[in-house]
Amino acid sequence: MGLYRSDSSPQLWVRKQSRILDVALTRLRLGHTRLTAYLHRLGLSPDPYYPWCRTVEETIEHFLLDCPCFHSHRVVLRDRLVALGVSTFDLPTLLAAVGVHFLHQAAVLRLTCVFLKKCGQLPRL
Repeated sequence: MGLYRSDSSPQLWVRKQSRILDVALTRLRLGHTRLTAYLHRLGLSPDPYYPWCRTVEETIEHFLLDCPCFHSHRVVLRDRLVALGVSTFDLPTLLAAVGVHFLHQAAVLRLTCVFLKKCGQLPRL
């Protein structure tokens, strides 16, 4: 473990309350999901396109930041982030709370988890 991390303290993203959410966040961070763009790269999906947006590849970026299917959930997430004083809305912020004040990092990850649950896509991640 010393090769990868210099300390063994628990990380913010390890919640220990919901294994499903912990696994989903870890897969999203690593890029190893069941989204079709990744499955297509592995030869496990005939095409990389999103099932609902047939002209757009189903990438992590599209799922979290752009897909119109989850627009209403994304608006709620963005509003709650702004209420915390977080103005950036990108993958590093949503998945690891990068650039967020340490007092708000856990809240950002919790809000991301709420978004993931509300979207109903956890089995696909």
